[in-house]
Amino acid sequence: MKKLYSFQALCLLSRFVSPRIADQVADKLFDIMEFMTHGPIRFYMECFAIQCFNLEASTFSKRLFSKLHKNKCSSQLQSSLLIILGYCICSDEASEKARTNWDLEEVISGIAPWLGSTQGFNRACAQLLAHEVLPK
Repeated sequence: MKKLYSFQALCLLSRFVSPRIADQVADKLFDIMEFMTHGPIRFYMECFAIQCFNLEASTFSKRLFSKLHKNKCSSQLQSSLLIILGYCICSDEASEKARTNWDLEEVISGIAPWLGSTQGFNRACAQLLAHEVLPK
């Protein structure tokens, strides 16, 4: 329960992620996301990451793509990264900074390996992202 409450609290405190500490927060967040966790905890990790993306998109996108390009990331981490990326690219609620600050070649190279994933959810997320990005 402590982990769940910790990430719930971080979601409330995410607005205090300033450019000065964004690098440190991004490093720690994506390192923590590599650990296997329960679904409710993972949900709040993803919410915190999305809120941070809305504030400091360039800093967090560098970390996201460095993890997404890893060939040996767990399916749980892969799912989280695709959910975060999908929200930032596809959602109308994402901040303008989070939606428009993408190198489309990097996005495609990040999602292409997952288009044929054996995990159905990850494959569907990657296909949705490809459907959104390829026309651009």
